[in-house]
Amino acid sequence: MNNFAKVGIMIGLIMATGLISLYFTKASTTSHEIFHYSLSRLLGCKATFNAGIYTGSTNFDCPFNSDIANILIAFASFVGMFVVAMGIWAFFGENSILRVFSVIAMAYSVLPSAFTGLVGSDASYILSMGFPKWALMGIMILMQGSFYYLLINEITDRDWFEKWYSG
Repeated sequence: MNNFAKVGIMIGLIMATGLISLYFTKASTTSHEIFHYSLSRLLGCKATFNAGIYTGSTNFDCPFNSDIANILIAFASFVGMFVVAMGIWAFFGENSILRVFSVIAMAYSVLPSAFTGLVGSDASYILSMGFPKWALMGIMILMQGSFYYLLINEITDRDWFEKWYSG
């Protein structure tokens, strides 16, 4: 096979990968919004959601006015997606496409929502409801650190912290 054909095949495979990645990203955003939606419905609120590839929104109207309920509904999305992503990572073997999905879910659905400095994020909404910034920052740093830990381990095929916790 000549080099021109190899380049053409490579471009085709990269395009296919891009299309698959859009599906995974959309699934992650949809799952994120479903966590908001589900908790709001469990609390007795009327809710609707919309999910695009990179952004989504959930609108809810509760029969009661509670900052705590609003905080819990906002937390549900990125904490739920964090647990799902970590679970996928833990329960599927190395080189699994599902592990890649978990990294995508962390990058697009967890980290931006947990970032306290991003206007319009779930974290900024949680802060506006009176949740302590130091506590939310701690949660954000834990999630950010977990993401990078998983990403580095996946790329390098080794556990970077193993020497510190193994006997």
